[in-house]
Amino acid sequence: MTALLERARSAALWAWAFTLVGILGPAYLVAARFSPARAHEWARRLSRVGLRAFGVRLAVVDCGGRRVGRPCVYVANHVNLLDPFVFVMAIAEPLRAIEVAPHFSWWGWGALVRQAGLIPIDYTTTGGIAGALLQARRELRAGFSIVFLPEGTRTVDGRMNPFRPGPFLLAQKAGVDLVPMVQVGAFAVNNKVSARVRPGPVTLALLPPERHEAIAGERPDDVAARVRARMEAAIAALERGERP
Repeated sequence: MTALLERARSAALWAWAFTLVGILGPAYLVAARFSPARAHEWARRLSRVGLRAFGVRLAVVDCGGRRVGRPCVYVANHVNLLDPFVFVMAIAEPLRAIEVAPHFSWWGWGALVRQAGLIPIDYTTTGGIAGALLQARRELRAGFSIVFLPEGTRTVDGRMNPFRPGPFLLAQKAGVDLVPMVQVGAFAVNNKVSARVRPGPVTLALLPPERHEAIAGERPDDVAARVRARMEAAIAALERGERP
């Protein structure tokens, strides 16, 4: 496909996706407000439409090991702006997520993430980080799992950025398991370097958890290093066509 045709297709996909979200987004806000118990179900429907609009074919590999009915902290590699839709589609349980504070000021998106119960985090201040972790602990106690992207920003080359200790400290302090997730194929679909969208397959793997009993006495940085190594190995396995 020529560069001109690729740009035209990408522009058409963005326009189509924004049109669908513009229609379904307000519907989600109304449905979630009047039926909070079904908010996650509606979010999954919106995510399914969003991914299909961008031509994403999602496959989920679940390695199991999670404790049924108990909330946990999920960590994943941060690839592109479609990540939230991928995570919501892959995880059936009610979720909350950590989102960088500036995103809450985006027109349209800010209203959606507030209604979805996302938690703003300001990485520029100690208080902003501490406040987000405190709110996340309250959500875990209320029975919601938390999605926390330890890189804090999207990758620019497909490789993971350095990990921040926040999600690992959160799992330790809250006494919950930590579940690593990895996605492959997403960087080719869209990334931080280019706004172009190239429809294609994305695979998300949910790895066996790090039990809170095992990580309770460790330094958060040590847990982060081990989990990062597990995630890198899982990404390499998926890229070879193997089960992680």
